[in-house]
Amino acid sequence: MTRPLHPSKWVLAIAACVVPLFARVALGAPKDAAAQKLRQQAIYTDYLATNFAAAENKLTQALAACGDGADCDRAVRARLQCDLASVFFGDRKPDDARAHFLLALEEDPNVALDKDLSSAELQRFFAAAKSAGPAASPAAPALAPAADEGITHAPPSSQTLLTALPIYAELPPGLDPPKVIVRFNAPSVQRWKTVQLRKMASGWGGEIACTDVGDSVGDLKYFIQAIDENGVVASSGRLLEPHVVRIVQSLEGDAPHLPGQPPPAPCAAKTDCPPGFPGCHAEAEKTSCVSDDECSPGQACRSGLCEDTGEPVPEVDAPFKRNWVSVAFQADLLLVPAQNDACAGGTGYTCFDSSGNYDARYIPLPGADDIVTGGAAMATMRVLLGYDRVFGQNVTAGARAGFAFNGGPQRPGGAAFLPVHAEARGAYWFGHNPFGRSGFRFFGFAGVGMAEVDASVAVDTFKSSAAVKAGSSDNWSAWKKTGQGFAEVGPGVMYAVTPNSGVLVEAKAMAMFPTSAFGIGVQLGYSLGL
Repeated sequence: MTRPLHPSKWVLAIAACVVPLFARVALGAPKDAAAQKLRQQAIYTDYLATNFAAAENKLTQALAACGDGADCDRAVRARLQCDLASVFFGDRKPDDARAHFLLALEEDPNVALDKDLSSAELQRFFAAAKSAGPAASPAAPALAPAADEGITHAPPSSQTLLTALPIYAELPPGLDPPKVIVRFNAPSVQRWKTVQLRKMASGWGGEIACTDVGDSVGDLKYFIQAIDENGVVASSGRLLEPHVVRIVQSLEGDAPHLPGQPPPAPCAAKTDCPPGFPGCHAEAEKTSCVSDDECSPGQACRSGLCEDTGEPVPEVDAPFKRNWVSVAFQADLLLVPAQNDACAGGTGYTCFDSSGNYDARYIPLPGADDIVTGGAAMATMRVLLGYDRVFGQNVTAGARAGFAFNGGPQRPGGAAFLPVHAEARGAYWFGHNPFGRSGFRFFGFAGVGMAEVDASVAVDTFKSSAAVKAGSSDNWSAWKKTGQGFAEVGPGVMYAVTPNSGVLVEAKAMAMFPTSAFGIGVQLGYSLGL
């Protein structure tokens, strides 16, 4: 007699293994994600390929994207400064490396070397820089000088308070970069800022705004850089040796001015503005910029200042890992067909006794029990290792390999159970940028592979009519062996504890061939992005 199967209890037991998971989703500053993406490219593509110039360029772009305010978290800015210092060290620029290490420590005193960049020599250098104390100048300019002098420029010696500072420079013949910038730090400015020069006369000119010059006596420091797609191609001054203009109460001699233009007039001090007067301090409250990347979402860089565009702020996609590895446990159910006289032979079932022995001499009495009613039967189990690669944002392709167990015993002259599992598969993950966030991620998948799924059903047989009358039955396990190829399709869900890791649950329908049957697989696993 068939012993009825209750797979619901087994499914509930697996479901009980999935406990509630909670994740802390950190809300970063608005440009953290873009800066981190540039950092990943600089370190893991350019630096590891010893392309120091490209790494320096991307890290300085990342710092520029962070801007002069709070567009990036201080820890992110510290990480970028520390990495830039490490790249300078690898490029044999110890002075620049030391300066940026100190500036990284200003942002975060606990910043540490990235293990992928570290070496014993660099660790000693970093320790020496750390013990030297805080940097002598304010926080780091976003763009580090990376080219020889080549710009012709005569720095003004002084300028009066609250008066724009004209800057004029000429480039070497044949050099026509898309932009020329000035990085400056004034007595009243807490951080280095940027102003973009424009073509004029036979060179490039512009002004550091009067509100940036400020109303404090002291030294204004700056350097000039010509930049194209390859980075800095010419400069005048540098971070460690900037030009210095003395900001004074009154000038002695001619006031600085741009070619063919009069000296700029002083602007109003803050105390000169009536309370609430519209536009009086509007320029002072704006952020200096070189490109749109330095401005906050919803702003664009216009005439060297970040201006509101009035357009909706586009969503910035968080970066994500494209390579994922997983480990999983899968339990199978096999849909076994109903069969009378299952152990009589030629029925698709092979019967073994409780010790797993097969007896070809045993012939059960026809029509005396020996029935499989059909339905879902517990089958094989398997442990799987997986790899998937993300293409675009929503598609993955990968493979699974593993070991299967709980298969059927081997009948004399028959095939042994195949314990190998191998499959190729693809999946579509629903939603926008699913791998860049925590929480639930739903997907559908399909695949093909090699595997065997076996299941057994307990049956009772009688050897003779006398045994029937005496109620003396024999107990057997009727095994259904299927495969060894399969095709699968099904849904799945991941609960991403972090954007780069999470718990996986899958349910799959399997069509077995050439020994045909249909099965169901329930899988519980864990996946990690690398």
